[in-house]
Order: sequence, then structure tokens, then C-alpha cells
Amino acid sequence: MTQPSLARHLWRWTLAALAAAWLALMLASYFAGMHEAGEITDGHLASAAHVLLQLPAIGAGAAGAPTPADADDDAIASGRHLKLASSVAVLVWENGVLVSDTRPPAQRGGVDFPRGYATTVVRQEPDQAPRRWRSFSAERADGSRKVTTMIDLDQPTRIVREVTFTIARPSLVVLPLVALLLWWAIRRGLRPLNALSNRVAALKLHGSERLDASHGYAEFASTVAAINGLVARLQSRAEAERAFASDVAHELRTPLAAIALQADVAAQHPDAASRARALERLQQEALRAGQILAQLLDLARAQRPDQAALQDVCLDTLAADVMAGFAQASVDSDHALELRCGEAPVHVPGNALLLELALRNLIDNAIGHTPSGTQVVVQVCRTGGGQARLAVCDSGAGAATAAQAPVDAERDHLGLGLRLVERIAALHGARLVRDAGPAPTTHCFAMEWKSDDVSETAHA
Repeated sequence: MTQPSLARHLWRWTLAALAAAWLALMLASYFAGMHEAGEITDGHLASAAHVLLQLPAIGAGAAGAPTPADADDDAIASGRHLKLASSVAVLVWENGVLVSDTRPPAQRGGVDFPRGYATTVVRQEPDQAPRRWRSFSAERADGSRKVTTMIDLDQPTRIVREVTFTIARPSLVVLPLVALLLWWAIRRGLRPLNALSNRVAALKLHGSERLDASHGYAEFASTVAAINGLVARLQSRAEAERAFASDVAHELRTPLAAIALQADVAAQHPDAASRARALERLQQEALRAGQILAQLLDLARAQRPDQAALQDVCLDTLAADVMAGFAQASVDSDHALELRCGEAPVHVPGNALLLELALRNLIDNAIGHTPSGTQVVVQVCRTGGGQARLAVCDSGAGAATAAQAPVDAERDHLGLGLRLVERIAALHGARLVRDAGPAPTTHCFAMEWKSDDVSETAHA
């Protein structure tokens, strides 16, 4: 299905708005013209009436003198510019006698025109439409003369209509040219958007490339920022996936090679005892590979901050629950587990499952890296600077890092646990600190939060 063109969509709406504006302008011009025509007509009627009141006697100055009513209409040349002349009439009364009536004979009749302005409807014939006349009547103070000036209201209306159409006709000729210019302007105005689309299509997600907002338009600033943010998230996700694939390939290489070797030994060795040892070793390596894969999956999940909904977490309660799960394992490995908490519980915003995963890895790392009889201390407290601290310390003589620890066939000591804790700490705005810890411990791994990210509550 072909998608509609944005340029055509904008063009159509622009033309519709232009047509609506043109129509509104014509209507406003027509009604404004009608109003002004009425004002001008009333002014002319009043002026003509007052002029006639100041003249000498009309129609009775000399015997047989022609009155305006008897004037020859052909004496005035007709023309388009004199259309209004036939619609104007003057009536003059001298001492109560009508001495002048310039209306056409067919329109004359006994009509009483009130003093001042009035609108009168006159029906000439029964089968003809009535005509509306606007009149103004005035008389001298002594009553010797009365004058009424009249105009047919249909004529000013026709004049205003003709003036409006005269204005509208040229604009109808110009509208197609305006439409073409608008189409050209819209197409040219959308060029920056097309250029932005091309720049977005040319972005490479495998690098650190971003859209350059310094040469763009102000209206595109938010769009460019949103695209750059999206590209950064995609690049971060792609980098995390590449790191995960690299971790999987690197960490599973050794156990998979051992599994292949022991499988070959079990298949080819004739001695039943040696074959049994090879199968036992094969089982151990398979379990080890499964543990490594599970830890890699935890590491991948810790790299997705959108899945970690931060809530209020009590570190004291969290530590107690996690240590309860290591009770039997510490007895079997002959390690002394101890929980040390401050006077008041420490709360942090975080994801309880991820923090539990981090603490489990630290405890498992301490137990796996120290010999039997070692003390392992889990400490929840606040530092002198007000920072929340969740630490796992031991008194063993092992190395401070996982890479220096001896390899145990039943445990994974390849450093994935500490890497997982580092990423979980970064996700929570904390940091992983490595130090000697309080005496008599010798090695300590602690997650520390900023002072403004923690809250302390008193015991109930």
C-alpha cells in the first residue's frame, strides 16, 4: 500500500486554509461594503434634502416653467457610471402642494413619507416584486417647503455586489499561481526533514556516531536529541550483547573442552575404574558449565536497567534472608558466617532481586576463595560520610581478586561473580569497593551508596 505524501497533505490543508481565508475576506468585504454604502447613502440623502431646502421656489417660479417631474429623461446621457441616477428621486412640496416628483411615472403614487430617515416598501404592480426605498424627509421651520429624497435600496446592493466580485475575480486568477508557489515552498521546506532522514539512515550502530545538531534547525532539536538517545541505547544494548557473547564463548571454552576430553577418555579407556572416574569428572564439568551459563544469564539480566524497578529495600532484612540460605553450605565447608548490622536499619532504593543476587555472589565468592575454618562477615552499616554499605569480608589468606584464587572443580572462580556485582552496583548508583575491611578480616568487597540515596529508619 502506497503511503500518502506529507507534502501533498500539507499542500491540501494550506490550500483549504487559503480558500477559507479568501472566502472570509470576500464575505467581510461584502458586509463591510453594505454597511458603508448605507452610511454613505444616508449622508447623501440628508445633504441633498438640506440643499433643496435652501433653494428658491421650485416648480412655481414662472408660468409654464418645466418642473423636474416634466424634465426630459433623454437630456441626461445614459451610461454604466450613471446607473445610480435612475434609482434616485426627489419630492418637493411648496405650501403643501407637490411641485416636483422625479420618480418614473410608473412608480409615482400617494405614499406618506415620515420625517427623518425611513425605509418604505412600494409595490408597483400586483404581479411585480415590491421595491424598497430609503428616504429622508425634512421641512423648513415655517412649513413652507418639505423635501423628501429617496433611493432605491436594490441599486446600492448591486453596486456593492459588483465591487465585491470585481475584487474577487483577479484573486481567482491569482489562486492557481499561489497554489503552485505553495507547492514549491512546501517541497523546499521539507528538504531539511529529508536530509535528516538520510543522516539517520547513514548512522552506524556499531560505533559512537551521533547526529550533529549544531547545523540543524531549532524545530529539529528535540527530534535529533531523541534519535541520539535512541542510538545510544541501541549501541549500549548491542555492546552488551557482544560482551555477553564474548563472555559465553570465553567462559564456556574450558568446561566444554574438559567435557569433550573426559567423554573421549570414558569412551576409549578399557579400565572400568578409570572410565568411572572419567564419567564422574564429565558430570562435574557439565554441572560446572551449567553454573557458568546460569551466572552469565544473571550477568546479562543485570545489564538491563529497564527491568529493574527501584523500590525501597531494607539491607538488613535482605542480608538476613540471603545468609539463611547459606547456613547449610557454611556448615558443610566449615565456614563461620556472621551478620553485623548497625543500630538502625538502612534502606536504599533498589531492586531486591538484583541486590540479593549480588550479595549471594559475594558470599559465594568468599566461601569459595577461603579455606575451611575461615570467618565470613556480612556487614550492613553507614560510613562516617553517611554512605550505606553492604559488605562481605573474610579472614582468609586468599587473593583479593577472583583471578588469583585457586580453582575448585565444583565452583566457578572465573571472576564472573565480581563482574556481576559491579554491574548491579552501577545499576543502583553504587560502587564496588575492595579493601581490607575491619579487623580481624583481611579481604572485603563492599557496595557503597551515596549519602543522598539512602534513608535510615529507627527500630519499631
